[in-house]
Amino acid sequence: MSGAQAPEDFLDEHGRVVHRFALDMANIGLSVVADRLVSMVESEVWREFSDGLGQYRFLPGEFDYFLTQQGIERDHVMHGVTDVVVKAKLEEFMDERRTGDANYRRRVADVRRENPSRPGRPIMPFGYTTAEAKLLHEEGVVSSLRSRLALGTATRQFRSTDGATTVVPSRQRPLVERLARSADRLPDQELESLIRQLEEIWKRRRSEA
Repeated sequence: MSGAQAPEDFLDEHGRVVHRFALDMANIGLSVVADRLVSMVESEVWREFSDGLGQYRFLPGEFDYFLTQQGIERDHVMHGVTDVVVKAKLEEFMDERRTGDANYRRRVADVRRENPSRPGRPIMPFGYTTAEAKLLHEEGVVSSLRSRLALGTATRQFRSTDGATTVVPSRQRPLVERLARSADRLPDQELESLIRQLEEIWKRRRSEA
């Protein structure tokens, strides 16, 4: 009578690479997280592989779907990768703005339906559009109905400016101008309250002078 099959017996060649990657990511230090992520995304083995649960297929813009399916969450990448150049490279493979592009990135519900489900590791997006946020909110996995950038504003700005800056245009304006713009968006009652508070601050400074 033959012995029980080892988990590796159900893996194809790509599946074995993915399996080693997932084990490594659970045990390596932050200093090598970036290298492993870049090596994996460039290898493209994550695009199609199989294990004991079945066959997995991911489009070029679904690297975050693959990562979460392997137990690697957004915070792991955000905090484990400090180099914005590396983050920008990774974001090319998970740009939530292109969700729905049949050749780049499917909606998360479609990806879940078309891939095996791994217990305790639901496929999730790092970034999502407002429409996706609504669906995820209904699932109870996100609290906000607002969209989210895959790897944050600094990474997105770095990509948008071809590496010129990580600072968004609104933060490049003088502080006084930014405050004035914020005040202009306040409802009348709150604006009146702010004006009174500013007048009190001004009076106090003049008296102290």
